[in-house]
Amino acid sequence: MTENWVANTTVGIEAERARGAAPSVVPARDIAIALNLINQAMMRATFTGQQPAVDDGKVVDTLLHVWLNAIYGGVCANS
Repeated sequence: MTENWVANTTVGIEAERARGAAPSVVPARDIAIALNLINQAMMRATFTGQQPAVDDGKVVDTLLHVWLNAIYGGVCANS
C-alpha cells in the first residue's frame, strides 16, 4: 500500500518540477517517501491517542504545511 502512495506522490512532485513550480534539490522519490511516512506516523499518533500528537482538528493543516514546504521549498503563505 505504501509503495503505491510513494509512487503516486513521486509522479506528482516530478510533474510540478517539470512545469517549473518546484525546485529539484532532493530526489522526488526521497521526498515522497519522507512525506508519506510522516503522514502515517502523524495520523497514527493523532487518531490512536499516542503522545506526542497533533490535535485532530489541526493534523490536516499541519501536514499540508509540511507537504507544501517540502515540495515547493520555502515558507508557503496560508498553509
